Parts: sequence; C-alpha cells; structure tokens
Amino acid sequence: MTLYNINFKKSVYKDFKKIPVKKERKAILKAIENLAEQPRPVGVAKLKVTQADYWRIRIGVYRVIYEIDDNKKSILIFAIGHRKQIYRKT
Repeated sequence: MTLYNINFKKSVYKDFKKIPVKKERKAILKAIENLAEQPRPVGVAKLKVTQADYWRIRIGVYRVIYEIDDNKKSILIFAIGHRKQIYRKT
C-alpha cells in the first residue's frame, strides 16, 4: 500500500499548541499518522465548501480539516481545532 505524504499549513502548529490536554494532542497526532495509510477512514466526512475537496475527521471534540491529492499521494492539513470554532476558519 502506498503511503501518503502529510504536510501542514504553518497555522496548524499554532492551532495544535492551543489544545490544552496532552492526551488529546496524542490522539490527534495518531489520527493524522493513520491518514498516511488510509486518507478516507471510516467516519470521515467531505465538507461542502467551495470547489476544493476538504475532508474532516473527528477526534473527540476536536476536528482536523484536510485536503487529499490522490495524484501526488499527499495530504495537506489545513486546520485543527475545537468543533465549535473550526468551521469558522475554513
């Protein structure tokens, strides 16, 4: 199975540092690592925004918004945040 490369926008690092609980940070990192093997896992949802293909995975009350490029085998993480605030960024 071909692994996808995972890239992050610069703003994602700030978003990640805002998460207060270390246990939740680990769960989010694990979920992102799993995207390299399976970019569309069970429970993923495609967001209905502009013409871009944005996807969302849930990790507790946090969400990870990303885009998949199947031709280049890459994933770009756009945002990580609490469910109440994440959709305002995208």
